[in-house]
Amino acid sequence: MKVKYISTFIIICSLFLCCLSGCETKTTPKTGTLDVSSSPPGAEVYLDDQYKGTTPLKITDVSPGTHKVELRLSGYEIWTTSGTMDDGGSAQIDASLDPQHDNAESVDLNMQFAWDKKVNAPDVLTAYVTTNIPNGAGLRCSAWEGAYPDELDSKFASQYEASIVKDGKFTCTINLYDEELKADFTANTILFEMSFSPGATLLQPQSITEYYNGGALLKIKPGSPGFIKKKWLFYQAFITYGHDSLKVREVKDYFG
Repeated sequence: MKVKYISTFIIICSLFLCCLSGCETKTTPKTGTLDVSSSPPGAEVYLDDQYKGTTPLKITDVSPGTHKVELRLSGYEIWTTSGTMDDGGSAQIDASLDPQHDNAESVDLNMQFAWDKKVNAPDVLTAYVTTNIPNGAGLRCSAWEGAYPDELDSKFASQYEASIVKDGKFTCTINLYDEELKADFTANTILFEMSFSPGATLLQPQSITEYYNGGALLKIKPGSPGFIKKKWLFYQAFITYGHDSLKVREVKDYFG
């Protein structure tokens, strides 16, 4: 009986001390399972930059937390995603890989301008463009008034509709009139801008998006004007009206 008493006393004391010290029961995190497939199959799978095999693939030792998954297949763009694996959970990835289009030509632009001065009506600026951008592409043209325009505060004018490339040519026409301010441009200098985004938008046909891979393959031919910014093509130039001719001074990313 004495032994039982001592054992009981020890257990009670242990429980009492555990309550005082805030004992916690720790559990070991359980790994999860990730099923990865791709179209086409055979893509290399990298989990947090570690090679795991090729699709279709089941990874059974994924620790809880956030992970990055990358799929690589020759001839296709790298496919990347990230997600969170729950403790002992499961997840599935079914990736559709986009083919690479390495045959997209660098963009070539040739710009010519005409400034039609009007009396009691807004002036009209016309840009005549020759390019190798494929037929069907849509481009937009805009203008700000002044030699030192402010992107938000200066008078601004833009096309109502995009210009469409046909047979390597298109024309932009802008009435130099600010619709919001209801005011004509009066200065003899403007900042002209032309923009082209081959991303998946309502403006571009699917063929243009595929040709430039949504902008990933967009580049400018050496010596041709313009600049690329966030997968957009821009052309900017200050145009000054003179009695005998127009002065065109090309700039790159004026607004920064």
